[in-house]
Amino acid sequence: MLELRITVDIDAAFTAAVNRLADSLASSGKKKAAAKTVTAPEVPEEKVENPTPTQAAPVLGAPSTAMPATNPAPVTPIANSAPALNPVNPQVSVAPPAPVTPTVPTATPSNPVPVSAPQYTLDMIANAGTSLIDAGKAEEVLALLQKYGVDSLVHLDPKFYGAIALDLRGLGARI
Repeated sequence: MLELRITVDIDAAFTAAVNRLADSLASSGKKKAAAKTVTAPEVPEEKVENPTPTQAAPVLGAPSTAMPATNPAPVTPIANSAPALNPVNPQVSVAPPAPVTPTVPTATPSNPVPVSAPQYTLDMIANAGTSLIDAGKAEEVLALLQKYGVDSLVHLDPKFYGAIALDLRGLGARI
């Protein structure tokens, strides 16, 4: 895990500017709360020639000053939701994002394609033929029977059930 710490020294001019901004907001009526006076904390200044990540503490919400780095590393910006003058968490740790594994949805057909021909029964074919005869297509049904070399459905070889079912459907039967 990479940890980044930044130290920001606030001088008196910055503190005065923040106080003027707070007074301006309070007097303009945009902010009803009383303005707070901000004072820079007294921190003894110490010289560090080669700072390391563990030698500095971050201040959230304050502007940062650039420090020369001997080995620059990539920096990931962090969204700041803490108030600018009241840091909540003085230590910020940035974890690298977890790798994202894309998932590929599998297609499930809503109407699966049949892999074999439907199995027709003598009863199904007889019902389809009867409905055609009732619709006035008796001659067409008799012509179909002659096409398959029979005079009655009971004499039709079961291996022809699929073919005659397609022919009956061609005449308008629901089968």
